[in-house]
Amino acid sequence: MKISIEFLRSRVARRVFTLFVISSLIPVTLLSLLAYGQVKALLTDEQYAAIKQSNKSYGLAVLERLLLLDSQLQWAERALSQDENGSQGREDAARTIAALQGFRRVEVFTRAQIEQGRSSPLSVRELIEREHAYLANDKAILLAAPQPRLSSRVYLLRMLKREDGPPAYVLGEIRPGFIFGERDTFSQGSQTCVLDEQNTPLFCSQMDYELSAEQLEALSHSTSGQFELTDAQGHEHLLSYWSIFLKPNFWVQKWTIISRAPASAALAPIMDFRLIFAGVIALTMAIVALLSVHQIRRSLIPLERILDGVRRITQRDFSRPVEVDSGDEFEVLANSVNQMAITIDKQFHTLSTLAEIDQLILSSLKADDIVRTVLTRTNEILRYDHISMTVMDTAGNAVCHTLAHDSHLRETLSTRSLQIEPADIAALALEQYLISDADAIRTAIYLESLAAQGARRALTLPVLVKEQVAALICIGYAQPIVIDREDIELARDLTNRVAVALANASWEEQLYHLAHYDTLTELPNRLLLKDRLHQALASAERQETFVAVLFIDLDRFKNVNDSLGHVAGDYLLREVGERLRHALREEDTVSRLGGDEFVVVIQASKNAHESLSLTSTMAQKLLSELARPLRLNDREIITTASIGIACYPTDGETANELLKNADAAMYHAKASGKDTYQFYSKILNAEALERLEMESSLRRALERNELELAYQPKYATQSKGICGAEALLRWTHPQRGPISPGAFIPLCEEIGLIVPIGDWVVREVCGQLNAWSDAGLAPIPVAINLSPVQFRQPDLIERLFKIVVETGVDPGLLEFEITEGATMENIALTTATLSHLQALGFHISIDDFGTGHSSLSYLKQFPINTLKVDQSFVRHLSENSKDAAIVKSIVTLAHSLGFTVVAEGVETQAQLDHLSGLGCDAIQGYLFSRPIPPQEFAGLLGSELMIQPALGDQRGSAGTSPITKAQARAANEPKALLDC
Repeated sequence: MKISIEFLRSRVARRVFTLFVISSLIPVTLLSLLAYGQVKALLTDEQYAAIKQSNKSYGLAVLERLLLLDSQLQWAERALSQDENGSQGREDAARTIAALQGFRRVEVFTRAQIEQGRSSPLSVRELIEREHAYLANDKAILLAAPQPRLSSRVYLLRMLKREDGPPAYVLGEIRPGFIFGERDTFSQGSQTCVLDEQNTPLFCSQMDYELSAEQLEALSHSTSGQFELTDAQGHEHLLSYWSIFLKPNFWVQKWTIISRAPASAALAPIMDFRLIFAGVIALTMAIVALLSVHQIRRSLIPLERILDGVRRITQRDFSRPVEVDSGDEFEVLANSVNQMAITIDKQFHTLSTLAEIDQLILSSLKADDIVRTVLTRTNEILRYDHISMTVMDTAGNAVCHTLAHDSHLRETLSTRSLQIEPADIAALALEQYLISDADAIRTAIYLESLAAQGARRALTLPVLVKEQVAALICIGYAQPIVIDREDIELARDLTNRVAVALANASWEEQLYHLAHYDTLTELPNRLLLKDRLHQALASAERQETFVAVLFIDLDRFKNVNDSLGHVAGDYLLREVGERLRHALREEDTVSRLGGDEFVVVIQASKNAHESLSLTSTMAQKLLSELARPLRLNDREIITTASIGIACYPTDGETANELLKNADAAMYHAKASGKDTYQFYSKILNAEALERLEMESSLRRALERNELELAYQPKYATQSKGICGAEALLRWTHPQRGPISPGAFIPLCEEIGLIVPIGDWVVREVCGQLNAWSDAGLAPIPVAINLSPVQFRQPDLIERLFKIVVETGVDPGLLEFEITEGATMENIALTTATLSHLQALGFHISIDDFGTGHSSLSYLKQFPINTLKVDQSFVRHLSENSKDAAIVKSIVTLAHSLGFTVVAEGVETQAQLDHLSGLGCDAIQGYLFSRPIPPQEFAGLLGSELMIQPALGDQRGSAGTSPITKAQARAANEPKALLDC
């Protein structure tokens, strides 16, 4: 086998070649590096040992020289002490000094001479005074004065004792070359330095010296050591230091000897090893390369043939097999590749067919389309004679679809309904597939169509969706053949794809339902409503017909939801949806927008009057249907609704316009008393513009002082005198004049002005009570109405208490009236708030009692003082026995609970007499006085006007004005902050 060197162009060849080289190179390299490191460490340790020994020898030599000099100085000291007198003594002293070796010069002086200013090489006065005792003990002091260029001056100092006078001192300057040696005697390749105890260099064999602060710190904390040093040029040095202890003989602590040598000098022998290492590496690489080329040549040709075969497979070329006859694993691999090519060729055809079936199945959103695709295309991947598919629901109802061929081989699809037993369905759900012979085919109901075509063997595969049998695929064979395992797997694969398709179809149906229908009522939601409304408008535009949109909102649904719970509220909404659906025609649409809002779309005729009549009739029918009593939690409740109607094309031409205008009409219906319907008209738009203008004016009314209070007195039925008053809010517009409270009070609540205006009312009442008190009038309680919005404010108690404290008014003079309906919105909040108000001393009154549908069980829990009978019961008290019975019940109930009773809206003497007979405690109404300004009310208090028995139904006696119908209507105006 012969291959050129071009084989290295193969990535596999390059990879194997590289692997061989690396696998041999790494051990050799590691071994060489370890040897190199070991030799380097040994050479470095030997160099350190040599430097250390040199340091120690040099240090001992320096110490010996110092001791020699000290002994000479001792000898000179003794000689000088004997020859100090006379000229002969001085000459002898001079000869003695001259005989000393190693000293540059020697001086003798006394302390007196130092004090007289005699100069000396060193300033030794303080040293002599401080170390006198040390010198007197026949000790020497070694002094060093560092000089530039590393040439320090070193001295020895001793005391010269004299018998007949004060001691003198001998100071000898030592020649540096004597103790340190001459620089030219040191090796040029190394450096030796002597440092004093402050690590200041006294001598260096070379003129350069550099140590870092960390290295100097190490010298201070140890007597010997070694480390590496890199100089400014980047050269590495080996450094060793050793300290001479001088304290016992020379007063100083120590000198330190430092020697360094270039690291290159220590590692010079290792350079030869590098040359050997390079040769070993080169030889190893050559050997490995030869072995690699040989092995790759043996393996590459069969590998390249196999690779070419795989490339042909990737290109779907199955015509040429791979031919390898190497007799080893490469030949086995080539045979496996050939077998794989045969299998892949077959699988490609199957997969392409399955992909086409998948595309047809998954693009179908209906089960019938999926069945048709399976029956007509399965023969492209499986061998069979007959096929059927049965689709079933959870109840066991099934439809069997069978594909048959007539005498002309034309395909026909037949459909037949089946009723499969639940036990059979459960058994099929446990099987992945079921093979049946001729007898079993005749007995299985879902195989009847195959039996009719003469099938003698059948393969049944259940299609499971969410672990339930959704369909059965039944494949029939004309002969009782052995079904191939591969065919079974293909059939199962097809079954799984059908399961996905059926689940997808079901899911698409569920998604559509969730996206277009309300989950609670199963009515169309907003999205489907708009779609149908767009269709209705398009049809109406083409046919020139009318379309009516009815916006329905349940009345007082929140009360039901809060008092009976959300479960009851949901049940009510479902019932309302069901009633609306039954009340409408099939072509009409009813939708739930959300909450308690419903919308109905009615397609009317071309005639406007007929369309209006039809819409009115349908609206009234819906109201009547909703008003039927409903049993809810063992209670019978009556549901009412407000309906707003907008018509195409008069009230809008788009879906959004019609919905918006119908919504506006619905609010108009609520404002008209609820349980009714209202048509949208341009009048509502005018009212909206007027409302915006009033809102703008109302926001400035408080700061412009346009608001004021009027006071309506309350009269006691027993004492016939004024027992209190009610403060009523009035607004006089600069251009429109007086504005009815019924017009601006609800607007205040909507735009959020009710809270600041309410605070202003309370503060104004407190100020008026103080004014009346200052005028000497007897204090009377004044009632102030709290709106539901005020009552729900979390800081209500804090704000009221702050106003009372700031004005200094007795809380007992303030009575707060809350409507019965407001107390029932949140029972827990109502109880807590009323308790806080009463604890602060305020009086509490329930206004409009009898109109709020309150529960007596809650009423007895509320901390209240007074019940006010609504004027709707008082108005026809004399003529209507039912009203009289209701008022009597209220008075009896209130007195039994310890409450007082006030009747409002009293306009006739007959009403007064009846209420007095029933035991009502106080009366309020136009029979006595209309709401009047505070100045007139003060005059009324001053005169203490009493009730005159002669007051008639519509007439007054002298000094009183007759009650007109206009005044009676004015008495029905809404109260300020829930006015009367």
